[in-house]
Amino acid sequence: MKGLIIGDTIKNRDYYTFLNKIIPELQTSKVLSLKSQIFPNLTSIITLGKEKLSGISNVDNLINSFRNNSEVSKYGQDLKPEDPGLCLFTSGTTGTTFSCVGFDHNIDCFITPWLNDSYICSADSAPTYNVAANVNALCAEKCTVITGTPTMYIDIISHIKNRGDLPIKLHVALVGGASCSPELIRQMNEQMKTDYVSAMYGLTESTACVFHSQPGDSVDVVAETAGYLTDHSEVKVVNEKEKIVPFGTPGELMVRSYSNMICYWDEPEKTKKTFTEDGWLFTGDKFTLFSDGYGKIVGRFKDIIIRGGENIAPKEIEDVLNTHPDVIASQVVGVPDERLGEELCAVLKLREDTNFTTQQMANYCSGRIARFKIPKLLKVIDEFPRTASGKIKRHTLKELVESGKI
Repeated sequence: MKGLIIGDTIKNRDYYTFLNKIIPELQTSKVLSLKSQIFPNLTSIITLGKEKLSGISNVDNLINSFRNNSEVSKYGQDLKPEDPGLCLFTSGTTGTTFSCVGFDHNIDCFITPWLNDSYICSADSAPTYNVAANVNALCAEKCTVITGTPTMYIDIISHIKNRGDLPIKLHVALVGGASCSPELIRQMNEQMKTDYVSAMYGLTESTACVFHSQPGDSVDVVAETAGYLTDHSEVKVVNEKEKIVPFGTPGELMVRSYSNMICYWDEPEKTKKTFTEDGWLFTGDKFTLFSDGYGKIVGRFKDIIIRGGENIAPKEIEDVLNTHPDVIASQVVGVPDERLGEELCAVLKLREDTNFTTQQMANYCSGRIARFKIPKLLKVIDEFPRTASGKIKRHTLKELVESGKI
């Protein structure tokens, strides 16, 4: 690594102080001429902030210094489509991996291809996830296109209701990370004055989304599918023997696309297990593909709960629970059971001043899902543990249940 860009100091993240601890030469180094014993290749550290810091260049000064400089154009001509262009840290909840994406590809840390367009103001656009800051940004920046997870939108809508009518008018709200219930979509249309809610499906290893809703799709189609296959991508659904299954049959989704990552950073064996020799990426997602080009997520294979020998996808149960008027969000996890191996436990976040018993849950689920899929245990939580990007940490939740902390 030759260069490092850091952001402003924010709560719990003072990048400059941290860098001074691991690079003591920083205080006495000239700007863009760092000489570090630990990091001999690192010569330049650049801040996006305005504060003057010893040994660090401000990004605005850097741009002005190299404006109209022919060297920049020369380096640009040296780039090839297959060169690594991005190293991403996945927001997965089970490990710490990186993926590399090339200019023509995607790294858990993965390296990903270079993408030309950046047009979205994110619902998690604040430096850290903060509902009030997100809503303030929506108003101040007059955002028309935003992205977020269903959990984020639930929080934002709740916040908006408490603040009254706000100057928010969205053209498109993109939803990823989990499926969106019809009721939540309707609330987004009403409370956030959204013209169009679009579901997206993708994974860090594919850099971009693989499926997304089409303009004009009904609320039910957006809620019940992952959307329509994107251009320039190939997908197939296979069984455990990697044979393609018929349309409408669940299996593992595989993707082949220019946007697929190149590799997992410094993890050749893991990379080899993730790709076939002809470039197909194993997503790890249980998926159903339909003949009209739309697809539906059934669940993550690693999240499958095995109860008495039956494979149960938590998402199917969560989709039912989330339709109950008193349930804001739900997660279903498997907890150890001496007889069945695993038993189903529903962890719910409820609306204020509501009560929801195990019997009420059973009554509501009865007739909507198979009897053996109805959770036997119920826990209520105020806030779910989340990743930095706002996704619920299912494995942490499972540990909290098993330890009796909730």
